[in-house]
Amino acid sequence: MNNSHRRKLGRTSAHRIAMLRNMATSLIVHGRIKTTLAKAKELRPFVEKLITKAVDTNLTTDYSKVAHLLRIIKRDIQNRDAQKVLIRVWGAHFIERPGGYTRIIKLPARLGDNASMAYIMMVLDMDLLEKYGFNDFGNSIAFLKSRLMQNIPQPLDLVKLWRINGIPELSILEDSRTEKSIASKITISVKKYQREYWPIFNGEYVKYPITVFVDTNDQVRVKTELSNDLIEVPMYKEDERLRVLYELPEKQQIQTIKILISTTSRRSKIKNKAIKVHVMGPGGLTITKNLNPNIHE
Repeated sequence: MNNSHRRKLGRTSAHRIAMLRNMATSLIVHGRIKTTLAKAKELRPFVEKLITKAVDTNLTTDYSKVAHLLRIIKRDIQNRDAQKVLIRVWGAHFIERPGGYTRIIKLPARLGDNASMAYIMMVLDMDLLEKYGFNDFGNSIAFLKSRLMQNIPQPLDLVKLWRINGIPELSILEDSRTEKSIASKITISVKKYQREYWPIFNGEYVKYPITVFVDTNDQVRVKTELSNDLIEVPMYKEDERLRVLYELPEKQQIQTIKILISTTSRRSKIKNKAIKVHVMGPGGLTITKNLNPNIHE
């Protein structure tokens, strides 16, 4: 989308995004808000993209995609209660609707500055609500929340379960070092008592998405070697980023990702380069190791 065609609303870019996030949170929680017509027209595509992602979290069986969608939702909707309402209520309510989740109803101009006013509201399934005898908008929203908050699977709970129980256990170890390269090893393990806490989604053990990222401002070459049970996911970005899916093994065993980081220049030495290795899981679970702690970035 070309930003030159969007309304500036008399605000800087950061202020405008913050305002839209706050308005989207209010709309998600209350189902309807009153604002100026210009703000309503800007808010509509912003919140409908979030609703589409909430619908997708209820449709997909690929947990790595669910985790990615949740990170996007949490970036724009930072209130935990609003996140739950977005996924459980609106993501489920619009699950069969192809789009057009909101509508704008114009109101009389505001006294004083004569600004055009409007309601922006969620489009409700009136057949469902009339079946249960709800005609008032406010009562309809309360009914949807009470009905859907209890019956929809919770992707957020899976992320919380992983973080609370610390599964799987991740660690970064340095294997060896030469003037030109550093060999490191990332270990992934699950203890016996942790297996009972492993999340189940759609009747199957969830595959744990793990992203490995080598953070450096210098030119280096990165090679990786995976254990047999790790599934590599194609990443169409820089070479120093790797994503794998970890599937719970039948027996207790340790999986490894070996990383070889080497210089691309004949004259430079690896010890003179600032290099950090990050291992990231869903829900923001991250561990980091500085391979050259004496180097200041």
